[in-house]
Amino acid sequence: MANHLAKNKEVHLILFNAPISYTLPKGIKVKRLRNIYPQRWRRLLTLPLVLFRLSQYLKQENITTLLSFDTLPNIITCYLAYFWKNLTIWLRVSNHCSTQFSSRNFKDYYHRFLIRKLYPQADKIYVNSNRIKADLIQNYQIKVPIQLLLNPIDLSAPNNNDRIILSTSKKFTFINVSGFRVQKNHMLLIEAFEKIKNLNTELWLVGKGNEQEKARKKVEALGLSQQILFLGYQSNPFQYMKVANCMVLSSDFEGLPNVLIEGLACGLPIISTDCPSGPREIIAPETDYKKQVKKEIEVVEYGILTPVGKVNYLTEAMTKMYH
Repeated sequence: MANHLAKNKEVHLILFNAPISYTLPKGIKVKRLRNIYPQRWRRLLTLPLVLFRLSQYLKQENITTLLSFDTLPNIITCYLAYFWKNLTIWLRVSNHCSTQFSSRNFKDYYHRFLIRKLYPQADKIYVNSNRIKADLIQNYQIKVPIQLLLNPIDLSAPNNNDRIILSTSKKFTFINVSGFRVQKNHMLLIEAFEKIKNLNTELWLVGKGNEQEKARKKVEALGLSQQILFLGYQSNPFQYMKVANCMVLSSDFEGLPNVLIEGLACGLPIISTDCPSGPREIIAPETDYKKQVKKEIEVVEYGILTPVGKVNYLTEAMTKMYH
């Protein structure tokens, strides 16, 4: 989006954290609002400072339109709207809120309350799946305009990358490309793969994150270090997608997972949990987006959907895809 807007607009990228791992076009001004704090309590304590710095920067640069991404920036941005009436606010909601904040703990309850209270302050909300739109309207009573805006990808990228690895493996290769976060449920994928370890197959895990060490220890404990490979963060994941045999996504919730679209662009069949939301709209576009498979696997147009969090069904799908 920054690459597109920078062609004829003055673009400022305002970050809660840094650094960033992607390339920005020239001319974009970058503002970091705080340091990186691994401790949650320190991040919470710095929120008033973030709000103050954001407000000051908007005034200093005479910014009149703010496009916000992700829940916490959305909440902070909408809070500003109470005091800054001439600021046009657009939100992008890219996760299924009712699943993301489904627990009964105080944190999730407070997030649900703030979404319901503050999101109506926005001028417009962009969502990347039909199910997210329905969730905001039905469960949060959001009445501001909500527009479906699907995630774009550069379709030339898979074919124009300058470095394609030549796989010497004769094994059937499953690939997962995602950040190591609880949401992505790598543990489910590792447990499912352990059940097919006697097949001539291997699993590539591309990405980094806080849950990576926990996943690595799980792999070692199961004796799968020769079959499950941790490939780390890759600026060009297409080099691995192009030579894999099947992409697997084991997430508990999503929005519209770009990686599935990128996998399809590389010609890969997909196995994905039928989580809210996105996977069904991508690999089973002719089905009802409100449907969710619960007690069986579902073979669809571009792959297989499995129940969320159910290791046996994910194993069944992987075995079926292998054969």
